[in-house]
Amino acid sequence: MYFMFLTGQIDADMEVPALGSWSAISTFVLGGVVLLYLYLTHTHSYWRKRGVPYVKPLPLFGNVKDAVLFRKSLGEVFRDIYW
Repeated sequence: MYFMFLTGQIDADMEVPALGSWSAISTFVLGGVVLLYLYLTHTHSYWRKRGVPYVKPLPLFGNVKDAVLFRKSLGEVFRDIYW
């Protein structure tokens, strides 16, 4: 049984979990969402750790959400952040 990968023989009693099942797919999707969130927010605590006052950024948008959504120009957003 331990060396069946060498012989090419597969035991008929051995079950292979289906990767097409809803639980496997939902696990992969949820894991992907968590990894994406961690990737997008891993640098958001840089200034907080150093004790510098900062505007807390949003995931995906950072501090320029209003500029991305065309509510303000980029210059207005930076003016609001820095002055």
